[in-house]
Amino acid sequence: MPQTRLSVNTNSERNKLPNDCSELTGLATADGKTKAWGRAFQDLSKKFSDHPPHPKTTNTRPAMNWVACLSSMKSEKEFRDEYFTAF
Repeated sequence: MPQTRLSVNTNSERNKLPNDCSELTGLATADGKTKAWGRAFQDLSKKFSDHPPHPKTTNTRPAMNWVACLSSMKSEKEFRDEYFTAF
């Protein structure tokens, strides 16, 4: 049986990828500088600190009949339609 060799990508750009996912997703860089979207969060927190946004009110959601929905596709569709209508 022939041996399978794993190829290693030696592309220098690929090797520069961070090991810490927060470098790609965090609000600040590894050296503590605030990223663009970190600044956006700062602006939003300043904007809403004195006047927080009011949550959107929703209608009362219908109660789900679990037994009927587990055994009947028709009941499941009816519940789903009622649920979406509530919003």
